[in-house]
Amino acid sequence: MFGRLIRILVGLAVIAAAADIWKPSMIPHGVPVRFGDFEDLRITAIIVLAVVGAALVIAALVGPGRKRRTGRSAPVSAFALPPAEDLTPRPAAAPATLVTAPASLVLPSEPAVAAPTMHEPPPPRVEPAPLEETSTAAWIPAAMPILATAPLAEASPVAPAAPPPAAQTPASICPDRTAFVLATETGDKLRLDGHMDEAMEHYSNALDLARGNLRGAPNDVQAHADLAAALTNVGDVHDAQGRLEPALGAYEESLTFHRALAAHSPKDRAAQRGLSLSLEKLADTREARGHRSRALDLYRESLPIAEKLAAEHPGDVLLTQDLAATRERLASLQAQMA
Repeated sequence: MFGRLIRILVGLAVIAAAADIWKPSMIPHGVPVRFGDFEDLRITAIIVLAVVGAALVIAALVGPGRKRRTGRSAPVSAFALPPAEDLTPRPAAAPATLVTAPASLVLPSEPAVAAPTMHEPPPPRVEPAPLEETSTAAWIPAAMPILATAPLAEASPVAPAAPPPAAQTPASICPDRTAFVLATETGDKLRLDGHMDEAMEHYSNALDLARGNLRGAPNDVQAHADLAAALTNVGDVHDAQGRLEPALGAYEESLTFHRALAAHSPKDRAAQRGLSLSLEKLADTREARGHRSRALDLYRESLPIAEKLAAEHPGDVLLTQDLAATRERLASLQAQMA
């Protein structure tokens, strides 16, 4: 929008210069322009300047707007919680201790098990579950608390191993998710009906609920996915109403969570597509602010993700359309930067 305004002002200035050459009295405080020995080129100069100025104004007014990839960000239900049995702590795991996460993502290692005794058979080896199926992994973005396993005390030579704690249920991990989903769905309906202000109220409520759920369950993958979706929805409304600065803030925070989700589940289609969408939403808003170089970098980061998804799922029409839109936007930005 800022770039378009600049082009309009430049076009009007060129038209004013043509008018000043033709008839100085038409411009306030106009100064007569003398061509000297080239007086016969006066009419040519007036025509050229007028055409160029008019072309700049018309191109700025009716030029194509930003093209966004079709489809919304990943829905709040895209990152489904695993079955309750997958949430059961592993045998002989030590109590969890809160620590501060490093800048890079921390993946869980296989926990130690109690040493066998003469009175009981050795416990069976517990194979680690795939990353896509664990919801209590310590993979959280920087500056978020994670759970780290404390050193395991030596087993008593006579006492049997303590039984594992009871399994947690999705409701106990994220008790307010029902309210979050309801607020998000209501905001979606209002936004589709064009009621942006009312939609923003529900999206803001959903964002508050998502932040609270994450504080209550900082290791829950679903809580991180919900917060990423809530931030994207808030950014979408800000962007649609021309509030680019708050839109940038929401999109950038959402991108942090989408990066972590994609790193945690590299084979999950929804997580990878969510990252690609998040990169391009931020790129479109960056371009609108005039940050074309940064927008170009974001699209270049998104392209290989879209290419990989389309190659791995050739029958998915949506992913094919995503890739076409990404290539078109990248080519357009490269042409503008040339």
